[in-house]
Amino acid sequence: MKRLLPLVFGVVLALSAQAADATRFHTVSLLKYALRPLASYGPEQALSCVPRGPQEFGGVPFNLEAKLEFYGHAHGQDDRFHNTRVTGIPIGKQTARLHLLHGCNYAEAEGRPVATLTLHYAGGDTRVIQVQYGVHTRDWFMHPSEARTNLTDSHSAVAWYGDSFESIRIGSKHRLYQTGFELPLTDKILQSVDLYSAFNRASFCVFGLTTEDADKDTKPADDGTNFLRTDNDTRRSLMVRVLDEKGAEIASPQVAALALITKTSALKLGRFKPTAGGEVPVDFPARSQGVRLMVTAPGFAPKLVTPEAGSSGELAAKVTVKLTPGTEIGGSVRDENGKPVAHAKIEIFGARKDESGSTLRYLCEEVVTGRDGKWKSLAVATNFEGLYFAVTQPEFRPARFDQETETMGGIKTAALRTKLAEFSIQHLGKLAGTVKSAEGKPIAKAQVILAATWKESTKDQRKEAVTSTDASGRFSFNEVVNGKLHLLTRADGYGSRLLQLTKEDAAQPVEIILNTGRVIELELTSGEKPDDTTLAHLRFENSPDASFQESATISEKGVAIWTNAPTSAIDAWFDGPEKRSETRRIAAGLAPVKLQMKINNSLALPGRALNVPPGIRFQ
Repeated sequence: MKRLLPLVFGVVLALSAQAADATRFHTVSLLKYALRPLASYGPEQALSCVPRGPQEFGGVPFNLEAKLEFYGHAHGQDDRFHNTRVTGIPIGKQTARLHLLHGCNYAEAEGRPVATLTLHYAGGDTRVIQVQYGVHTRDWFMHPSEARTNLTDSHSAVAWYGDSFESIRIGSKHRLYQTGFELPLTDKILQSVDLYSAFNRASFCVFGLTTEDADKDTKPADDGTNFLRTDNDTRRSLMVRVLDEKGAEIASPQVAALALITKTSALKLGRFKPTAGGEVPVDFPARSQGVRLMVTAPGFAPKLVTPEAGSSGELAAKVTVKLTPGTEIGGSVRDENGKPVAHAKIEIFGARKDESGSTLRYLCEEVVTGRDGKWKSLAVATNFEGLYFAVTQPEFRPARFDQETETMGGIKTAALRTKLAEFSIQHLGKLAGTVKSAEGKPIAKAQVILAATWKESTKDQRKEAVTSTDASGRFSFNEVVNGKLHLLTRADGYGSRLLQLTKEDAAQPVEIILNTGRVIELELTSGEKPDDTTLAHLRFENSPDASFQESATISEKGVAIWTNAPTSAIDAWFDGPEKRSETRRIAAGLAPVKLQMKINNSLALPGRALNVPPGIRFQ
């Protein structure tokens, strides 16, 4: 079966035939704890394929409103930080089971914890459950090269499969897992639940939480073998209190943290914000040898703090930091014509390299330009250095500006001190065009995908957008970023086409001509019995970053057929868990193509996704 875009679909797997009983199940809303609702994700983003609203999996109801994602150091090392904790989720009932709908971002070692759940009972009792990779959960991307797909916990299973633009492009599927945790102390009120990161590689994600009532016949789970009393094996924490020179509480402090794992390695933990009480909780891995804290607040100079360990070897549970007023800097934001830009947000960042070689990045302050385009800040140190400025405004392209150094130019320090630093940003471009057939007829409902790739601070960046043509075959994108631009166009009855555009091309209307597609048939002749994990792939010759590929499952006879395949030059191959065929080039043309290909297991790299571009995960 060929997978087409933008259609995304899912398969719900019934874990039991039992219908949901509304009287004993209670869905818990996670929306207030999340950064954004699931409904806010567009079709170009992987999370758009996740079911939303009231759903039922295996006889258990869930309300899918948002995703909670917890810190994993694979994302953290790329400066993509998630919560280390979500606390105080209210329950207030005698509870027999806690049902989670979940998955991971990135793979993890088998059996390694990815998160913990802390259960708070009436009377002060607490119990801790470890969520473990390969036991309860796995990567929500199911890659063909995945060595293991099973779970060892009998109460955990795949609840849903689905596809998104992203998964189809890289030849994988999405999946979500469901676990029913049987609880102890069923005779007591479960007051609340906390979730914490376990500070390993994978980021744990929760999409739904449902409780199941206990009654007089409920048999509690064995309290001695499955439940811990603390999560000290995975997490430590400390509280930071931030004061001014006179000892008064400072409003809106933040703490950027770095966990020292060894003398030569560290984990970036991101930024921590204060609780309602004003103190800043900082969580870090239990295996840490120490932490570095950069404490900031609007109007105050940043301060680097290294908490000391006591006689027991443990860091102090509370740290008090006093900040001094910062130095004033400022400037203005203007457009490409020199006119002032109002309402531009400027995030002022600092960076400090640790002795381990890791860089601790921290936010000094966020400021907004006035009608005259001017801004100022008092949140940098007297001898500030290594600053950079992220400038955003909805009608302009995002931009970054770095303070000058001895070896590299940039915004001059003197200009910042005299409030004369000038940031120039460009209006967003508008890419528009039409899609037509070879006969010149407009093609309605064609899907047009725009991908932009560029480098930012030596890192590869990528952004995508998806739209469809109207009845006249017209399309437009209101946001175009710098970099290499590629347009992929698909329409029923036509072969897909991939175009690479220059800035000059994007500045004027683009006309895209689609030809009737050709038939391409790939046959697997290795003698192996095909299964659902073996896929056939086509990829455009000039595709950027190994993306824009079309994938298909194969028949019981080992055949995959595209009836409207691209007429341009493409590459074709088969792959699956720990196996892959050779890649064959198919020349451009209109004539049907039939190829026979063999799987060569020696080409496989166990544990590694062979055709997955780096960095493609949740957005």
